[in-house]
Amino acid sequence: MRFTTLITVSLAFPILGLNAYGQGLYDRTALRTIELEFSQTDWHQQLNAMKANGLQEYLPADMTVDGVLYPNVGVRYKGNSTYWSIPGGIKKPMNIDMNEFGIDQDLLGHSKLVLNNGSFDNSFMHEVIAHKIMNQFIPSSRANFVKVTINGDNYGIYANVEHLGDDFCRDRFGSADGFRYKSVPPWTWPDTLDPPPHPDDLALQDIGGFIF
Repeated sequence: MRFTTLITVSLAFPILGLNAYGQGLYDRTALRTIELEFSQTDWHQQLNAMKANGLQEYLPADMTVDGVLYPNVGVRYKGNSTYWSIPGGIKKPMNIDMNEFGIDQDLLGHSKLVLNNGSFDNSFMHEVIAHKIMNQFIPSSRANFVKVTINGDNYGIYANVEHLGDDFCRDRFGSADGFRYKSVPPWTWPDTLDPPPHPDDLALQDIGGFIF
């Protein structure tokens, strides 16, 4: 399980909107089921191969949530320790990009989903609880639980964590400008595309007001 910390440098601390930690997709009182349907019978092997080769490529699948079909979404395996710690299993952490294959669609206002598998957490509660606490004090991802099925098979409960992307930045800071930094160990660099310049190489006035 990995938590992402946002470091903000701004002339004025961002003011959270009333809707910043509202309900919707991350309502902690709801347990939605995300149904994925791959046309490929070897979908697991294909996703593993792309991950092993350091490729951030997606495999198409149809997704159904609350009875609504979202066709041709992109799915890929993600993570480092949470992925490699279960080499013999298939409950891998996943990213879903609903617009990857050219269809403009979203799920309750969100087009990118981050599904974490709870590796290393026997209680499976830490991540959602931690995000709930962070939400009360700093701009941070919302999180709840979802159930995932793939080609009709039940893959159990995942932590559904809000993607730290442009939508998040606009909602919390009013702008998507600025750099976002992700801390990864050197041996995982092939899995991180287009790393931004080191902070020491940037002048403060050039970072758009805040750093991610």
